[in-house]
Amino acid sequence: MRSTMLGIDIRRGLRQHCFARAFPICATILMGFIQLTAVADPVDTVAEKKVIGTPPGRPYSPGIEFGDTVYVSGQVGYDPTSKTIPEDFAVEVAHCLENVRAVLQGAGLDFVDVVSVQIYLTDIRQFDAVNSVYGTAFKEPYPTRTTVGVASLPLGAHIEITVTARKRFQRSK
Repeated sequence: MRSTMLGIDIRRGLRQHCFARAFPICATILMGFIQLTAVADPVDTVAEKKVIGTPPGRPYSPGIEFGDTVYVSGQVGYDPTSKTIPEDFAVEVAHCLENVRAVLQGAGLDFVDVVSVQIYLTDIRQFDAVNSVYGTAFKEPYPTRTTVGVASLPLGAHIEITVTARKRFQRSK
């Protein structure tokens, strides 16, 4: 397939250009990129995204449904009743997971639909404590997981969790 832009053969133009002669690898990569972008169908991604939950008055969404995938923004262990982060770490982890579950349920999903989890901890030594509570929410086969130690989190939280989930296909009867 020919890659053309405004009737100009891009590959021929790159080959003839001095940059292409001096840096053939860069030119090959660039030509491949141009060819890929020339044949790709344009997609209106904004129209396909669906916000899950109530946006918090800040420039992000609690969750986004895009096709059959749901992306949940990082949730901390904020207790909506007391409007605080609990002092007990295990309680904070439980609240964090419940906040994640609330966003998932807004898309008709639950922890069984989660395929990937990212956990951010201000004290990586709390890893075992996280696993104790985490194991009550997630069952085998467990989602993939990454745990990262960070310097600080919003609202003075000690843990933040974000997940990616897939919608289950319902078979017709």
